[in-house]
Amino acid sequence: MPSLDSNEEKSTKHDTPRPNNLHVLMTAQNKDVNICKLSLGLSLFDYPAPTVIGWESRFDQHLLGGGSHLAKISLVLEHLKSLLDSGHQASDLVFMLDAFDIWVQLPWQALLARYHSINEAENKRIYQRMGKAAAKEHVEQTIVFGAGKRCAPNDLYSIACFAIPDSPLPKDLYGANTDSSIGINGAASYRQRYLNSGYAIGPLGDMYRLFVFAERRLNLCMTYNSRNPSPSDPGDNTPGFCYGGSDQSIFADLFGEQEFHREIMRRHHHTWLDSVLEFFWRSRPGSKRPNAILLGAVIDDVLDPSFSHETMDTTYLPGKPHEFGIGLDYFSELGHQTINSEEPEDAQYLFYNESIPAQLKPRSVVACPLNEMLASATDEDPAAALPQDIWTWPLPGVDGPSWPASISLYTHLCLGVVPAMIHHNGKKGRREKDWDKLWYQKQLPAMMNAGVKASGETPWTRMKPGIWTVEAGKEKKFLPWVDACPTEYDQALYGAGFDRGTTPLPEGF
Repeated sequence: MPSLDSNEEKSTKHDTPRPNNLHVLMTAQNKDVNICKLSLGLSLFDYPAPTVIGWESRFDQHLLGGGSHLAKISLVLEHLKSLLDSGHQASDLVFMLDAFDIWVQLPWQALLARYHSINEAENKRIYQRMGKAAAKEHVEQTIVFGAGKRCAPNDLYSIACFAIPDSPLPKDLYGANTDSSIGINGAASYRQRYLNSGYAIGPLGDMYRLFVFAERRLNLCMTYNSRNPSPSDPGDNTPGFCYGGSDQSIFADLFGEQEFHREIMRRHHHTWLDSVLEFFWRSRPGSKRPNAILLGAVIDDVLDPSFSHETMDTTYLPGKPHEFGIGLDYFSELGHQTINSEEPEDAQYLFYNESIPAQLKPRSVVACPLNEMLASATDEDPAAALPQDIWTWPLPGVDGPSWPASISLYTHLCLGVVPAMIHHNGKKGRREKDWDKLWYQKQLPAMMNAGVKASGETPWTRMKPGIWTVEAGKEKKFLPWVDACPTEYDQALYGAGFDRGTTPLPEGF
């Protein structure tokens, strides 16, 4: 695992030098084998050194995750401020991810290329929704969160759920079942539309501002209880204590308020002439949003839908104080949320040098139609179904022009996407059950040792194994790998039957 500051590291594995301005952050209180799985993957793919925030810290055990969810806000904000204070640029990129539920399967080049392409595509959609208001208010996307199928844990009548844009995913993604409760569970056929905080990436300056506002909201919602209910509380007190201590609820609120105020901006800059032109061109950029559906309820007005809903002041505010540049990874290009989207229904591990139909596991009658690229793949050329961008990124330990087709890649069957990450926020047991399905897991010891024997530097040879940790209120310090990931984790990490006597690992592991 990396142990040097990203400013001191450059990749010799790939043709493109690893950027010095990417900061990888996660939050955790104690050692855990799942942190080690993620950290091995990050190191293998030559990501910058991850920093674990909140190490050995203690929080309110009555809250969600023992209070660790809210630590993602307060302690991360403290760390972001320290980065800025120490001279890092506001344009540096911050990549935050869940320490316990995420695996990586593609290199950092994939993450960054897709991050930029996601922003580019969404900025076009922002222009379509806001028209000239987008340019006048300088609105653009810079921060990308994960996307999920349910608005949770926020109440459905809240701005977090009804004010956000409709999903850009195909309206027939699940055939006629799309956005209905017909599926293997009530949310399985929904398109991804709602914020999931399992991962986020964006510029340091923008992330810092977002977390400043998130902490303000945290301090406010922690005061709500039965005696001091939230203004939007219908009587069940669910918004109290930030929905039981959910960082996701806070970011979802801020995303909803951002979109609420984007609609206010659109209307502020909308003129009578725009209305005349839209009479003849209904899809003109900046025209009224088409109606969307929220669990059967029609969102006929973003600011004041017909159903019972949380209200907010609709006054136009100069200076866009509610604008954060937040958007979502709708197409699972950065990561796939497995909750309500489990294997084998929505995703499976596939080899692209073998017959695609022969590999597919049985799926239910309510599963999504197979993506066109996968469905049309021939047995003579199954690799044609691979997303084209996959071919541009070399992977460690895999050589030759046909390398992507020779390894098992986790694939979204509905979208034909190979995500850079897998977020196991659904059935947690898959973190143990499926670990050996990840293409590099069985090769880890050999790849690590090959790195030591190879000429030149590799992630395994130029860095001391370990993790950087940050305790609350303390300086960052280095924790050796043997302390973070002791030998008792060996079987879980490297496979049943692994023996250091017959398969030694590089020094420090």
